[in-house]
Amino acid sequence: MKPKTPVTVLVDTSFFLTIARQRRNFHEELRNAVTGPVNIATTSGVVLELQRLSRSGSSETARLARMVLGLLEKKGISLLEEMAGISQVDTALVALALEEKTPVLIATLDRRLRELLKRHGLGTVYPRGRKGLILAGC
Repeated sequence: MKPKTPVTVLVDTSFFLTIARQRRNFHEELRNAVTGPVNIATTSGVVLELQRLSRSGSSETARLARMVLGLLEKKGISLLEEMAGISQVDTALVALALEEKTPVLIATLDRRLRELLKRHGLGTVYPRGRKGLILAGC
């Protein structure tokens, strides 16, 4: 029997910060929410946003951003490079998802981004209150 193709979950800044604020384990929750093998990844643009927030955000946001940056390294989260010429983080996430040959979900709280992904036939993951995750468009 052929092993199931891993699903890549691309995580954006809003998802990381919200899950960290709620003291939830994003790594474990994403692995439990998606059936089969999962590759959790983010982009260099998201990392740059987190680094900027860790230096210049409110004290709470800066603390959360530093915590997430530490977790990215500790959990071995894959870092994907955006296509050249795309500087807007959300646009880069969509472009990467459309370019991938394997199934991709984007973890975000951004409603406009979720609507855009839905129009392109891409799935999303977002928190349901303080417990669990919702998979949409999968």
